[in-house]
Amino acid sequence: MLPAIQRILECWPALKSYFVSLGQEDCPSIIWAFVCGATDAENVDCTVAECILAFMHNVMQEFDSSIRILERDSATVIEVHSVMNRLRSQLIARRKDQFYGSKAKQTLRRLLPQQQEKFKSLVDKYFEKAVQYLEDKFDFNDQILAHIACLSLNEGQSLQWSELDVLVEKLALDVDEDKLYSDVVILKEVLGLLEWCLTPDRKWAYFFSKATESTELLKVVAFVFSTPVSNAYAERVFSHMEDAWSDKRNRLSVTMVKAELQVRLNFKIPCPEFKTFVEEQRSLIAAAKGNTKYKWKTR
Repeated sequence: MLPAIQRILECWPALKSYFVSLGQEDCPSIIWAFVCGATDAENVDCTVAECILAFMHNVMQEFDSSIRILERDSATVIEVHSVMNRLRSQLIARRKDQFYGSKAKQTLRRLLPQQQEKFKSLVDKYFEKAVQYLEDKFDFNDQILAHIACLSLNEGQSLQWSELDVLVEKLALDVDEDKLYSDVVILKEVLGLLEWCLTPDRKWAYFFSKATESTELLKVVAFVFSTPVSNAYAERVFSHMEDAWSDKRNRLSVTMVKAELQVRLNFKIPCPEFKTFVEEQRSLIAAAKGNTKYKWKTR
């Protein structure tokens, strides 16, 4: 939705000019009411619609940034609660402070007093409905998600035993508590050696590569990180599969489709670097040039 609103704002002078040129009789009534906002539209310098578009462009950036964090490939379940809390807090604060964004504020000043009141009333209802929707769809009181955040290993934040103990109890995991506590002590000793620029999962991977004896802590971390944040990645895989396994390529075997998807999704290097990499794989080039590419079942 954000790109669509941005595109409308970029083209707004041309759009408004076009619909005004049509006249009220030839222009659809719903578009006329939104774009013009008055009967004598040619004398209207600014409308509530322009102010709403500027406001929506500003507030939708908060939604867009949250969605991007939760739908990225490296997203983990430990981020969910903090991201959703931050989004709700932003909406509540904006409603309380009547913050509409700098561009919306400038546009609002050009409106008539009655138009300003109408805009503020619409925006207040929007914030109310948006927060209500978030609270209906997401459980902000979920104690498991709240305590999972203790595994984030953020800079300046150490793993507290009290929080981990509650988390293990909430997850009902079967672990050796004595050994788990020893693992936490080991983690605190090497916490300063971790690279803070890494994502949480890579921090834990680095720690367990060094502390191979921390098996009980590994059980907890593995359980938490195996929980998917959303189905966004799976949906992307299906989109790639539909493109690879098209009607024109319907004779591809499952193995071939799987191999192509693995290349598409797991190789993150640019095309020139991939070309150089492939050229160094002599056995792969020989297999591609050979005639024995497939194994057909004979009856």
